[in-house]
Amino acid sequence: MHCVSLTRYLLLYLIIAMAANRSVDHLAERFPALEAIDQLELLIDIPGLSWQLFTTPNCAPCQDIKRKLPLWAYDFLPSSRCFSIDLAVLPQACSAFQVLSAPTLIVCLDGQEIARQVRYVNFSLLREQLARPLALWQASLSATGG
Repeated sequence: MHCVSLTRYLLLYLIIAMAANRSVDHLAERFPALEAIDQLELLIDIPGLSWQLFTTPNCAPCQDIKRKLPLWAYDFLPSSRCFSIDLAVLPQACSAFQVLSAPTLIVCLDGQEIARQVRYVNFSLLREQLARPLALWQASLSATGG
C-alpha cells in the first residue's frame, strides 16, 4: 500500500513538473534575445514594464534566471516584456547600460530604470521594490484613461 501511494505521488510530481516546463516554454517566445546594437536603442523607448536580463554564456545563475524570468514577469504583470542580452554577443551593452557583472537584471517602467539587481536576483525583494512605482503608474493610467 505504501508503494502505491509513493507511485501516485511521483506521478503527480511528474505531471506538475511537465506542466511547469510547458508553461515556461510557452512564454519563451515572449523573451527575445537581442543580437544587434540597434536593438539596444529600442530598450530605452519601451512603454510599460520591461525586464532586461544581461547574461554571459557560461554563467549558471544567468541560465537559471533566464529560465524563470518569463513566467515570473508574466505572473507579476501579464503585459510586461522581457529581453535577454548576451554580453558575449553585444559587449557594447556593458557600457550602454553600465553592466559590470552577470547576471544583471534591470527593470524599467516607461523607459526609466526602477530596479536593478546584480549577481543574485531576489524576486521577493524585487516585488517589494516594484510595488510602489507600479501602483503609482497604474493609478496614473487609470486617471488619464490609458
